[in-house]
Amino acid sequence: MAILPALIVAPFLNAVQLNLPGAEEYPGLTAAVKESLAKSATADFAAPANPSIGALARQLDVGHPLTRRLGGVWIGRRNAMWVDNCVRQILATKKVDEETRAKLLEYAADERREVGEDLRKGRPDILLIEDAQTREWALKKPEFAGLLDGYARKAQVGDIEVWARVGAR
Repeated sequence: MAILPALIVAPFLNAVQLNLPGAEEYPGLTAAVKESLAKSATADFAAPANPSIGALARQLDVGHPLTRRLGGVWIGRRNAMWVDNCVRQILATKKVDEETRAKLLEYAADERREVGEDLRKGRPDILLIEDAQTREWALKKPEFAGLLDGYARKAQVGDIEVWARVGAR
């Protein structure tokens, strides 16, 4: 029975650890983004002190609290494509009727349209992509067509790709 309290408390300890100074959800991501911004600087363009950041991600923590740690500005109404991710999971694991399936697919499409629109209009300085699979999937969707035009991949931390805007700001 002594192990039960430890099992109950364990999930909360991770949150405490991540609030310690210098703690990162994805170790090395902050440094990689800073370096990517510096590499993108030109004679005509200095790296922004408060970079704009967006993400193509299924997980909620890819862009946050990284953006806050960098004093950045988040681009987008959402921090992840979690609705689309959940819809794909539901449809892959549950049997649903056609009406429910259509409604779920509509929710996912609405989210993709919103994320694509926000990233296109906001043109973040840094675009984080959760992994190659997410990038490949997204670029096949009309909502994200041409999204990486004007960006260059500058770094990778674990599976996360760091893309920086290039050219005129």
